[in-house]
Amino acid sequence: MKKLLALLNTPARAVIAVGLIILIAEFLIMAVIASMHNIIFYDEVMEEIVAGIIDPILLVAIVSPTLYILIFRPMRNQQDELKISRRKIEQAHREWMAALDVIDDPIFLHDKQFRILRCNKAYQQRAGIPFPEIIGQPYYEIFPKTGAPLPCCLRALGKEEEAEEAEELAVGEANYRSRAFSIKDEQGVYLYSMHILEDITERKNAEDKLAENEQHFRAVTESANDAIITGAGAGNIVGWNAAAGRVFGYTEAEIIGQPLTVLMPERFRSPHSEGLARVVAGGVPHMIGKTVELAGLRKDGSEFPLEFSLAQWQADEGQFFTAIIRDITERKQAEAQLAEQLDDLRRWHDATIGREMRVLDLKHEVNELLGQSGQPPRYPSAERPSPE
Repeated sequence: MKKLLALLNTPARAVIAVGLIILIAEFLIMAVIASMHNIIFYDEVMEEIVAGIIDPILLVAIVSPTLYILIFRPMRNQQDELKISRRKIEQAHREWMAALDVIDDPIFLHDKQFRILRCNKAYQQRAGIPFPEIIGQPYYEIFPKTGAPLPCCLRALGKEEEAEEAEELAVGEANYRSRAFSIKDEQGVYLYSMHILEDITERKNAEDKLAENEQHFRAVTESANDAIITGAGAGNIVGWNAAAGRVFGYTEAEIIGQPLTVLMPERFRSPHSEGLARVVAGGVPHMIGKTVELAGLRKDGSEFPLEFSLAQWQADEGQFFTAIIRDITERKQAEAQLAEQLDDLRRWHDATIGREMRVLDLKHEVNELLGQSGQPPRYPSAERPSPE
């Protein structure tokens, strides 16, 4: 029956089918009347009267049920199916619009002339006018009022495939990321365009605040006298201030991305890599919050003493470590010079004390000789106290 309906899917074919049914029915009636000629009809007048009555009756009796069975009943069934399909489509449309309405971001559809076909509640609220006044109007005159189609919209229309085009735009104090899609059918024929205006105001404000904080941090680190170096969990350098360049001899362009081990002598590299891997894997750090003295390696290959304190912090990209490093070469030189001076002073002190003790012994001996001859001591200060 569906194949028959497919053959009769145009008015011309249906008219031809009805004509064929009537023609066949007429031939059948003529055959019936001819077969009954000798039995019922006694003269030509009676035959014409009977034929004039029987012919249309039989024609209606044959054609009507045939048309009903072959055409009208299948068409009615098809109409019922169409009604059911239409209700399903309308229900799907209502569900689709309801799904769009729960989205906080403005969404709208437009044709090639940029006239709005559909929009969700968020778009209507941003536009601030009723739905009937929105539909059919160019979107750039409703919201956002740009005066012309957005560039991303024009780019999407110009593409043969269905691809996303995006851009950011400011509307008053709000910021949006506009995404445009050209929707096409299976044959590639353009149907409509969809726009999603993602509200990125909070994200934009957060990015601006982060950029401001980064600028402040950069200003602080660049003005610091100590080297400030940041490394990622992978062991590469991601942060470098001007003082670090003065200490190690590398420019920022030369050192960013290089492994931290280039800044340390060979004997420290293996323990550093092992410790970093252990901490990144969740181990307990041993150097966080402490001031440690080690040796650094400059670009020219020379070693120098340094002290550093290390901080660990977590970001979305992973773990990071920031070290504040101070070149203590001058301090170490001053400490060595002071130690040498102390050694000299100690030797001088020891020599002086020894000489004074020898003089004191001589004075004591003189006093003893004078005492033996009955004379008073010449050097009373040299007399040793009595053990009693």
